[in-house]
Amino acid sequence: MRTPTLEQTQRLLWRLITAPSGVADGLRTLDGTDRLSRGGLEAIVNGDVVLPAVRRLDIYANMYFFRLLDALKEDYRAVLAMVGDASFHNLITDYLLHHPPSHPSLRDAGKHLPPFLRSHALTQAQPFLPNLAAFEWALVDAFDAPDADCITRDMLATIAPDAWPDLRLQLAPSLQLLELDFAVGESWHRVQAGQPGGKPTRRTNWVRIWRHELRVLQREIAADEFAGLQAAAGGESFATLCERVARGEERIAALVQQWLADGLLTGCDR
Repeated sequence: MRTPTLEQTQRLLWRLITAPSGVADGLRTLDGTDRLSRGGLEAIVNGDVVLPAVRRLDIYANMYFFRLLDALKEDYRAVLAMVGDASFHNLITDYLLHHPPSHPSLRDAGKHLPPFLRSHALTQAQPFLPNLAAFEWALVDAFDAPDADCITRDMLATIAPDAWPDLRLQLAPSLQLLELDFAVGESWHRVQAGQPGGKPTRRTNWVRIWRHELRVLQREIAADEFAGLQAAAGGESFATLCERVARGEERIAALVQQWLADGLLTGCDR
């Protein structure tokens, strides 16, 4: 068998270092495209009696895991605080077995954790965890979303009254809308303040998270505002948005003014 090329060697080492169950198990599951040369792993990684090639590569594999763990601790600080370090370590071990990163960047490594938590054992004792994880991941998405210029009251004032029913409002790319079963925002704020998160209250609540003037903000909102923003996000007309809110012209006007002040409106299609 010919010596692997540099590309083949890099691909092989990547597969072994990122193997969910460790380098040794990764070696056993190699397919035909990644079989080692006649010299085995030792032909690629120098080993000795004290530290064989597999154990040397395991050092890099462990470093890879702990780098992922550290990154997810940053993304999910409140989840970490609520479950404790040991349980979080085990949670991420389980998570990465099911959702190994598929991109060189760490940015999206934790995006599947909220749905993963729905069926995880930790959620049996702490049923609010999927909501809390979704809240924290929405903060990440809002922070990383692209910029967009906001429209102003003066811009909206130029729109003819008869054009408003067909108007479609464009929302800031950073806006995240959450419908939650637990008031996890309260626990998140307590953790941010260095206090115990406590047990979130079980109640339906609606939250918007967005970035405005370099700050990521979050606010619990009423059900009608949530419905209106969902309509706008789905490309519905202003007339449909008003039907979703269904609380009169004064309420609609107040919401639009609030959205302008918060930097949520970035344009409108006529």
